[in-house]
Amino acid sequence: MKTGKKKVLAIIKKVISILLFFVILLYSISKVGQFARPDESDAEAWAEYYAEEKDTVNALMIGSSAIFRYWNPPQAYEEQDFTSAMLASSIQDLNMAPYIMEEAVKSQNVDVFVIEVRTMIARNTNDDHSQEERDYWFELLISGMNPSITRLQAIQSIHGGSFVKKAEMMFQILKYHNNLMEFDREFMINRLNNPSSDDKFARPKSTITNLKNKKPDYTTNQSLELSQASKDTLDAIEKKANELGKKVLFIATPYVPDESQIREHLAVDAYCKKQGYDCLDLNQYVDEMDIDFKTDFYNPKHTNIAGSKKVTSFLGAYLKEKYQLQETLTEDQKVSWEDACKVWDEEDRKFMEKWKKNVKKITKKKEK
Repeated sequence: MKTGKKKVLAIIKKVISILLFFVILLYSISKVGQFARPDESDAEAWAEYYAEEKDTVNALMIGSSAIFRYWNPPQAYEEQDFTSAMLASSIQDLNMAPYIMEEAVKSQNVDVFVIEVRTMIARNTNDDHSQEERDYWFELLISGMNPSITRLQAIQSIHGGSFVKKAEMMFQILKYHNNLMEFDREFMINRLNNPSSDDKFARPKSTITNLKNKKPDYTTNQSLELSQASKDTLDAIEKKANELGKKVLFIATPYVPDESQIREHLAVDAYCKKQGYDCLDLNQYVDEMDIDFKTDFYNPKHTNIAGSKKVTSFLGAYLKEKYQLQETLTEDQKVSWEDACKVWDEEDRKFMEKWKKNVKKITKKKEK
């Protein structure tokens, strides 16, 4: 009997060893694929996030360009004394948020998730992005996420491609292996070291388009019942935040919405109020922010440097007061943020100089 038990134990050990070997192998393959991700801004979001020292981020901003063109983390740190990071990518699917939240808390004990809802509004109204486009931008974002069950679940849930396409994302060395041959030595060493972002995620623009942008009019007699799909999306995010023991704030950043989008925003506001969710539609506070729709946008959907500074100041003060945010950095950790602020101050100066020149150009054209 004892001999039989020993044989069984020996077999179990072998099976565990084999399984462990394959788990390590699959993880290693996934890490190499992550290293081979494209050299594009959206693909760097996770790398920049992971580069931050553990538990040093107060607020995490999640969403699309409706976040990264509006929020300047070093500016918020200078003005409000709390830290923030962004996990944002172009036309990001709002259904991605719970997976981002789950992965994000593995390295940062954030106080609040700030979730922008504009991509959901666009998808419900006049969305002109194909599934292929959405998959492309999703692939860029997910390419930088660490291998995990969370990552696999996100791919299965969000990616609209075939099983083969999803498999390429699960083991993205299959998709991006050519990059390893194209990246030069210096680039690969830098990516391997994964330094933190010099300006802490800031992505401003200084251009202005001479469009007849108008302040949105939120006075309407037409009501709208939010779709069940949208309710489910908001509920899933709130549920995940509760599971993680975190707070969440849904926001909409200023832009030029059409009438159908305004009704959608009001429906989101009403549903969040009914459910007791924190929600802030900044389109209804453009006067308080002193937003100029003719000069503070580089297109109808995104602010330029001038507009982003106003949004960051207003939203930063709101977050500070509502959630009592306060950085708890060590002296060494403060150096990283202080250095980033110096970089930001210089970037801000240059971008604002370009912005002022662009304002003058537009003014001269109007005078002619």
